[in-house]
Amino acid sequence: PKTGRQFEAGIKFHPDEATLVTFTAYHIKESNRPISDDTTPDPFDQIQAGELVSKGFELEARRVLPGDFEILANYSYNKAELTKSDDPLTIGKQLGNVPKHNASIWATKTLEVGPDTSLRLGGGVRYSSANYSFSSNFPDGIRTPHYTLVDALAELSWHQWLFSINATNLFDKTFYSACLARGDCFNGELRNVFGTVTYRF
Repeated sequence: PKTGRQFEAGIKFHPDEATLVTFTAYHIKESNRPISDDTTPDPFDQIQAGELVSKGFELEARRVLPGDFEILANYSYNKAELTKSDDPLTIGKQLGNVPKHNASIWATKTLEVGPDTSLRLGGGVRYSSANYSFSSNFPDGIRTPHYTLVDALAELSWHQWLFSINATNLFDKTFYSACLARGDCFNGELRNVFGTVTYRF
């Protein structure tokens, strides 16, 4: 079986009622990871001979400002490398299609529009750094470019009812979610708008 060992530690800092900062660091070692079996002509054949070490940290800060304005920001760093593989070209390199850096910022504003009725508007930006996929055919790697996307939210609360509309990739940006060393790329999701109706009882 594939096995893993994980160490994680974190801290929360709450200097006042309106502010919360959290920091988490981790170290994960994964054994018997499936990797490409280059002894066969089939590029999809795999063998459980890999070892992966993933280490990094996550930082998040939340602040409630006057006027029912809330802001949330986070950043994560993940160094994920194969430390054991039948292909020496992949050892010590960032795991394929795993970005080292991710970041986002999100803000919301709540407006009282009537008795027992409020409107919450929000928007945010999320970023994913470039990443690579390696193979014996592409020792320098195939690069998936970085991308930045915008999301938005509108939410109406009325008594026990909640009506919300969410939009991801608001500006319908075209981007690649992954490019593989076997030579193909996959487009990321285009604009997605969906509504939700919730009743609390």
